[in-house]
Amino acid sequence: MDAEGPIKGSISQRVFQGEYYAVRVQLENGPQLKMQVSDCPPVNTPVRVSMNAEALCAWSSDGSPIDIKLKPQPFAIPA
Repeated sequence: MDAEGPIKGSISQRVFQGEYYAVRVQLENGPQLKMQVSDCPPVNTPVRVSMNAEALCAWSSDGSPIDIKLKPQPFAIPA
């Protein structure tokens, strides 16, 4: 999460895992992102996110990996 990040969303779920939070961020106009973070605001809090594109991993609903094709700025999420 990044206060200056280009992607808007809100915390939809957070679970403390001992050393980090397992978090779901519902994007403003898109799917949910799952991430692990060291600190996390409460559920329903608006947040902004930035990402290192080379560190992204994606899986389909059946658990198989998805090949991510990145588009030039601004960050775009495929439909």
